[in-house]
Amino acid sequence: MIIAILKTSKADLNIHYKKYFQIRIIIVLVLLIAAYKFSPDTSLPVPIKIDKYDWIDVEKINNTTRITRPPIPPRPQIPKVATAENIEEIEFDDTNIDLTANLDSPPELEKPSTRIVEEENHIPFFAFEVMPEIIGGLKSILKNVYYTEIAKRAQIENRVSIEFIVNKI
Repeated sequence: MIIAILKTSKADLNIHYKKYFQIRIIIVLVLLIAAYKFSPDTSLPVPIKIDKYDWIDVEKINNTTRITRPPIPPRPQIPKVATAENIEEIEFDDTNIDLTANLDSPPELEKPSTRIVEEENHIPFFAFEVMPEIIGGLKSILKNVYYTEIAKRAQIENRVSIEFIVNKI
């Protein structure tokens, strides 16, 4: 069984909404009219009393010269349209090629030189059972590290990468 719940007139807040809105508008308008009606008169100027005079020194500023730009070039003239009366006939030279004539062979081009490609210095990697150690340990590296005085004062820190090549002893 489904029961429908209906709004009661006491629970519906929108019944009096229009009436309350109109009352609020009337109150706001009355307050604005009263504020304009009883505001102080600002039409009279208020005299300013000056106790001390501040003198301002005016410096003479030299006039600057205006850089004149070169004049704009004139617009190009409109080309004249050719009409049938002023067309000149152009004579063309003969461009026929004699295919039976003996032609010289084309010049020989230089043969490309053999290029030498240098191989990179590749350091082989070998896996070991015993890892290599730094002679003197990490302390020997840290005692040779030099920080400048400015870096110490500014507390500059960064990461440093060190690359080693391990040889036989």
